[in-house]
Amino acid sequence: MPSASHSDVSAVVLTVGEDSTERAVAAVRGQTLPPAEIIRVDEHVSPFHRALNHGAARVKTEYFVQVDADMVLDPDCFAVLREAMGDEIGIAAGALRDSLMGKVCCVKMFRTRCFREFPAPDSIAPDTDFVAGIRNNGWKLIHALRYRCDSPAHWHTLGSHEPDYTPEYIYSKFLMAGSRVRYRNDSSSFVRLMRRLGRSEHSAAWIGQVALVEGLFRAVTRDMLGPIRETGRFAALSHLLDDDGEPGPAREPSAAPPDEVFEAWRREGVRFRASGAGRSVRHQLAALLHRGDLTSLVAAAGLCRGLASGEESNVKEDDFAVIREMLLP
Repeated sequence: MPSASHSDVSAVVLTVGEDSTERAVAAVRGQTLPPAEIIRVDEHVSPFHRALNHGAARVKTEYFVQVDADMVLDPDCFAVLREAMGDEIGIAAGALRDSLMGKVCCVKMFRTRCFREFPAPDSIAPDTDFVAGIRNNGWKLIHALRYRCDSPAHWHTLGSHEPDYTPEYIYSKFLMAGSRVRYRNDSSSFVRLMRRLGRSEHSAAWIGQVALVEGLFRAVTRDMLGPIRETGRFAALSHLLDDDGEPGPAREPSAAPPDEVFEAWRREGVRFRASGAGRSVRHQLAALLHRGDLTSLVAAAGLCRGLASGEESNVKEDDFAVIREMLLP
């Protein structure tokens, strides 16, 4: 096993003061390929692209791994990623196990030189825009594969993503995710995230669906990743989490045109929010996403929009234009 003094890999640990930071650092110290140095970047350097660029500028080795404070990396993570770093590879990435989504992307090893050529940009999606930028400079991204895991569903994972999945955290996370898929005009990611949240066993996963749809309506282009902050929209929804009554029967969307389906279910979301029927919301969203057809996805988007927006007077007339752009050819 190489010693830290002979390693060509460093670790850049990004933290906004999470209690889990020391756990993440301990997992880094336990790597079979020990890092030459552990560089910590705290909450005083934000948002995300500034923190990552700041950490990369301090790296003296040829490669480094970005380690977030909510990651618990497997002992051979660094070794597997390092083995994947061929001559033309700028990033080697590995999936992580996640209690909300099952499997998520990802822990990354970077070639430090790439940050000298193209620093992470100030955008709503700095990670994916960084990948696009280094690809334009001739570098490639590769996904590291590994079969050693408890179940096929978690094959190729190199650790765990273990944030404190409170409802507020879930709302903030997927509000940002919705803004990112809108920025990238990535309809396939929107549909995939809605369905994966629908399959999640987490009791507050439906909050993520509401936030994901709400994020589509935010005209955000700059990097907003940083400490989680409470939003008024989440506070107005939080009473729905307390409902433990019996859910009402789930309904199917009508065969009306998509704009009428969206509007009808948006109004339904407004009514659900006013009544406080949280169990019925979860039951209805699950039923719509289980159907899986396009009309049901439009209905689910309308329901989420109504839940988030609340008073009908706050909804713009062009709401459906956003959904049409994301879901309809």
